[in-house]
Amino acid sequence: MKLYDTQQLPEQVREDFVKELVDSYLEYHPVKEDGLTHVKMVRLEVEAIKC
Repeated sequence: MKLYDTQQLPEQVREDFVKELVDSYLEYHPVKEDGLTHVKMVRLEVEAIKC
């Protein structure tokens, strides 16, 4: 899986980062009865700051 918008993250953490992001999103926007969840945007852009 190649995620072009996550290229600034070290490759070894990209997959876990995306999984955590999706899990967090689904906590607030659960999957609907049709098995889908919807994002009201065309592009999802995330900025992160190393703490």
